[in-house]
Amino acid sequence: MDQGILDNFQTVVHELFIRWEALKLAVQHTDRHDGQQAARTMRDDIFQYCINYDVEPEDLEVELSDRIDEVFNTICEDNSTKELSHLLLNYLKLCLESKFDEVRHHIGQLPNCVNWLDPNFKITPAPRDDSDSDSDSGSDEDMEVSSDDEAPPLAGPSQRQRNKPQTDEEGWTTIPSRRR
Repeated sequence: MDQGILDNFQTVVHELFIRWEALKLAVQHTDRHDGQQAARTMRDDIFQYCINYDVEPEDLEVELSDRIDEVFNTICEDNSTKELSHLLLNYLKLCLESKFDEVRHHIGQLPNCVNWLDPNFKITPAPRDDSDSDSDSGSDEDMEVSSDDEAPPLAGPSQRQRNKPQTDEEGWTTIPSRRR
């Protein structure tokens, strides 16, 4: 495969992964000490999967769902794996057609965000509630996840306000569906 295709698609994969809010939340809430590295490995593996196999969107969606579940014990119920799989494969198609200017234009239109996958970037872990899960001592306000510093979701900022992640009394964070 041409190096231009690989370089452009690798940039696309990276740019989409740093905007995948479910993955960032999974890294922030993981018990793994190597969460960022695991996310980088996942990003690189998905890149290789897309370029080495004739992948259908449904297959990529399953792969993304399986990987985030296996690595971070996270189940995405927000359809972000479906959206991400379609975006990745659409951009791969553009790269394979050598439409690099169009790819760069689209990537340039994405909302700005922090490159939290950079090895030098320090992810702040989500606060842990060490109290007994049967205890009612904490209020819902204490357990809310602040998303002010989160990377924007793939759909854009207006969607983000309607679909704020919710944390239940046991500490599980639910990322709501983007559907109305």
